[in-house]
Amino acid sequence: MFAIGNHNETPKCLVEQAVNAAPEGTFAEAEELLRKRFSEITFADLAADLARRHAAARRKRI
Repeated sequence: MFAIGNHNETPKCLVEQAVNAAPEGTFAEAEELLRKRFSEITFADLAADLARRHAAARRKRI
């Protein structure tokens, strides 16, 4: 769903290696949090949101 991270996982440039390594733990934590949050979203949640949006759109057309 998202493309965040290093374009080249094995760079030869030492500076690029250092820059890529710096946020490594942060990316892992962010991915874990995203997975957790996404796992909490149910189809019922999505259906309820869709119903609210649909009703609001219908009211605007009237």
